[in-house]
Amino acid sequence: MVVVLRSDGRFLARSRDWERHMGESVLPDRPFLQPGAAESGTFRAPASLDRTPRVFAWRRLPDTGLIVAIGLDEAALLAPLRKSAARQQWQNGTVALIMLLLGGGTVLLLMRQARNQRQLALNEERYRRLHESMMDAYVQTDLAGRLVEWNRAYESMLGYTTEQLRAQTSQSLTPSRWHDEESRIVAEQVLPRGYSEVYEKEYLRSDGTLFPVEVRTFLMRDDTGGPIGMWAIVRDITERKLVEARIQHLAHHDALTGLPNRAALNLQLNQAIASAHRSDDHIAVLIIDLDRFKSINDNLGHLVGDRMLIEVAQRLRASVRESDIVTRLGGDEFIVVLTDIADTATVQAVGKAPSNYHENTTARPLPECASAPPRPAGLRPMFHTITSCAPRRCWRVPA
Repeated sequence: MVVVLRSDGRFLARSRDWERHMGESVLPDRPFLQPGAAESGTFRAPASLDRTPRVFAWRRLPDTGLIVAIGLDEAALLAPLRKSAARQQWQNGTVALIMLLLGGGTVLLLMRQARNQRQLALNEERYRRLHESMMDAYVQTDLAGRLVEWNRAYESMLGYTTEQLRAQTSQSLTPSRWHDEESRIVAEQVLPRGYSEVYEKEYLRSDGTLFPVEVRTFLMRDDTGGPIGMWAIVRDITERKLVEARIQHLAHHDALTGLPNRAALNLQLNQAIASAHRSDDHIAVLIIDLDRFKSINDNLGHLVGDRMLIEVAQRLRASVRESDIVTRLGGDEFIVVLTDIADTATVQAVGKAPSNYHENTTARPLPECASAPPRPAGLRPMFHTITSCAPRRCWRVPA
């Protein structure tokens, strides 16, 4: 019988039935439990658990607080000894050797266990630091979508506290219009191959605002290979979307006036013509330029010329309906596309809008047009040419 004890006499390990007796203690009269006990020794006594008379040899392991004891059944031990003294010496030597080997092996085992624990603690600390220092958000969920783990970037991105996030799910943080798409990605990508491609969706902040994110999801498995959850890297792409929208706007709008440019006109005009063909309506295309605009730039400066172009753009936009198209081709050239028109009177009214710079007067080409400011001093009315076209006929309208 071999046992490993704590310094207070409690069993840590036993060669037989150790699980049943784990945590129990030896009798308090054992020599190694007495104050001032030696580092090793032997004694005869009934066993603490089954009361069988045994001969015990024990040794205290330095710097561990552990005691190793070996107990041999007294009858089995003494019977051979009575027959032969040599037999007695051999068995004593065997016991001593076993104790020595056991003590050394136990020390090595404890040292290895302590080293493994230190390495595990070091790895956990490295993981925690990496986890918390990530710029991107990290989140882990179970298969039902309940949040299990996340980092500070995830909390900061959503504006929730730790306790509030414990009550959230992946579905509650995502607008409902994305649920079907994300379920499809999980079913077609994450579950079959263990990860998804990068995809975009929206998240819902604690204040109710929506913002775009970029997500890549990975599957988590247990020791048997079965899925137990998912983890994802989430990146806020609000700034990127704003830049993309700005680039898209600049690609299709004039930088000075904010009106659609030539590229946008080509697309919108084709759509307007196709719609007019389907509904058998008319459209009008007004090609407008500003006479003597070069003299304005030369005499008053390009800043005044830019202000003039902005004012003309605003007047044209205010003179038409939301369904109509106002674009700037470049320089002092503008194009207005009027959809669903019945007569030329509307075309003439819109065409007069930019030239009404009469001092102290108000120009209202259409009832919904806003008041026009006075004509700048020193400027004469500008003239322009207007051409109006429909899918089936064209005509010229005098300015």
